[in-house]
Amino acid sequence: MADLHAKITLTECTPTGGRRSEQPPNWLLPSPFAFAERNPKVMTDASPKPVSFLVVSDVHFGKLAVSKDFSLPDCAPALECYQGGVPMKENLVATINGLSESFEAMLVSGDLTSVASPSEFHGSIAAMWELADQVGIPRSSVFFTFGNHDVDWRICALANGVPSLPKDERYHHIAASVGGLILNSHQTIVPGPLPGTGVWKTEHVALFVANSGYYCRNDQEYRHGKLGEDQFKWLEDELVKTPDDGRWRLLMVHHHPFNYAYPHFSNDISCIEEGAELVDLIGKHGIDFIAHGHRHHPRIFTETRNGWKRPATFMCAGSLAVNQHHRNFGQIPNTFHIARLEKRLSDGSAFGSLKTFEYANSDGWRPIQHSKETPLDQIQSFGAFATKSDLETFARKVISDSLAKAVGPQSTVLLPSFYELVPQLQCCSLQQLNELFKRLAPAFSHKVIGRYPETVGLISA
Repeated sequence: MADLHAKITLTECTPTGGRRSEQPPNWLLPSPFAFAERNPKVMTDASPKPVSFLVVSDVHFGKLAVSKDFSLPDCAPALECYQGGVPMKENLVATINGLSESFEAMLVSGDLTSVASPSEFHGSIAAMWELADQVGIPRSSVFFTFGNHDVDWRICALANGVPSLPKDERYHHIAASVGGLILNSHQTIVPGPLPGTGVWKTEHVALFVANSGYYCRNDQEYRHGKLGEDQFKWLEDELVKTPDDGRWRLLMVHHHPFNYAYPHFSNDISCIEEGAELVDLIGKHGIDFIAHGHRHHPRIFTETRNGWKRPATFMCAGSLAVNQHHRNFGQIPNTFHIARLEKRLSDGSAFGSLKTFEYANSDGWRPIQHSKETPLDQIQSFGAFATKSDLETFARKVISDSLAKAVGPQSTVLLPSFYELVPQLQCCSLQQLNELFKRLAPAFSHKVIGRYPETVGLISA
């Protein structure tokens, strides 16, 4: 054990795996993204340069916000407002700047407002631009789409008419276009057919932005997202026109394209109406990374299906600032994320990492801790996946290779560092990864000491 402790002091700094009691309130994660050079065998030569994105969603600026930092000055939040704690917006800027990260763009995936009033749109967009200004992201690289809360249902109601006025369906268009009217031309995105849609292309990135909130209205039979035939055809045409030439291909939308499990049993019918068709489009045209909001339950996973061009990673960003009532009564924290796309694996999948931070009134923004409600580690690798059997095979090989390399009798045998593991193991949750090695080690007459992502070793059982 003493040998292991001596070696630990010489290892690289890695994330602590959620032991928050050992971290000061404003503890900031070291950058872990040099793993491409440490594990070159899993990469291909066709990868574009690594890029990072600041990702936020569901600001709910206005009466549903959890902090006065995201509310109108003369209208304090009505529900569960944080009081007397660490300033939410100021500490957000300090936390991001403390990471010394360079960003390709900032993605804001809808529900900017609480009730889609012009004042809320002005306040929310101004807050996002202020954030971008202070963390070094040009306003021309801040991209918005809109959600169901960004449709003014008071205007929608006018479409139904009253005895003195006729019905007029075009009120729905006006109700869903308020945000687009207020959002001016700072963006370099080539606009699509609806407000909150467009395409942005650089040497290394092709970003497609869709609006699933446009057709949300006060008289929907059930509340859900929808793209509509014209927007879907536009998106399909843009994907065809944009060559899959190695650039990262991203899609941002507000609603989720398929149902997610809630922390408790619930019937989720709020996903995109054409979700199945959208998922097929994603797979057919090789979208690498899909960022969405709507559900206030952050998570990330990678999957593939027969006929897909390559695996795709789906990320739900949760909510930056909605109140506790809309976050499973506070069991789910407010979050923001830094998504980094690093390299392509041999199957073409985009391999990278997601840093996720949660807000606590006492601490401010801090690295998230994995839980049932928020199944994300502080730094969560993505882009590779495997069956339970395959993961066991990878882990057994790690153990057997490490023992075979040991020279002479040793009290401890070190396992590879976290970033030297194959991508499939890196993309496990830390809890799953550590339980896997702990369960398999006795078959080799050893037991595990230490926990990933820190130094891990084997000693004779």
